[in-house]
Amino acid sequence: MRWVGAAVALAVAVQLAGAVPAGADETPVPVPPPPTVTATIPGALDVAVGPVTLDLNLFPAMDLVNWNSVFAPWGDERLYTLLVGGDAESAAHWQFSGGAFISWGNEPWRVWNPTDRRSVSLLPGASGTLRTTDHFAAELRFFTQRLTGPSSSWLKVTVTAQNVDGTTATVTHRVDGGASWAASAPLTVPDVRGASGVQYLTLRFEPVGWGTWRLDDVALDPWRSG
Repeated sequence: MRWVGAAVALAVAVQLAGAVPAGADETPVPVPPPPTVTATIPGALDVAVGPVTLDLNLFPAMDLVNWNSVFAPWGDERLYTLLVGGDAESAAHWQFSGGAFISWGNEPWRVWNPTDRRSVSLLPGASGTLRTTDHFAAELRFFTQRLTGPSSSWLKVTVTAQNVDGTTATVTHRVDGGASWAASAPLTVPDVRGASGVQYLTLRFEPVGWGTWRLDDVALDPWRSG
């Protein structure tokens, strides 16, 4: 059965890649490897704290101007800002491993831009990583779809916050999903800003179980009280 599952995953990858119109550039752009962080403890909202070596050039600045209540239709009136690269319209700000790539097909509501047309696809065993500089972020949201695979498959989201003093905190979240696009629940972002008031977030998305996933429009609630 294992070779059958592998064949299905390969077929999905070919289908996704083949759906791109002629002339569209879907080649992932290489990104430098992530900084070394402490090991994540499995399970939702587990936290690990420890020292970290940080390359600040890997972290785009958060947009502190363009805030929108894009999740209002899902009962969330808070303002969010789209991460640089979070719209998944190109691979320029992503680091991919395994069977991860930019594919044709957007979340259907196009909450940030009506012309958006792409998303990130993650085959079993793949991962996608996105980074940002953070001043205030409290929670993370995005859209996701389990394209293939059993209902037992889920998406693991690892959020690592790092500050300039060498402290890191990691939380892991479980995101379940169905065959249709849906908004994720708000996911907690750790806070290690310290005296500088700045931290650097690394967001890692990876399927668990034999499922193929899509994700799109990764955004942060850019305001944290206190």
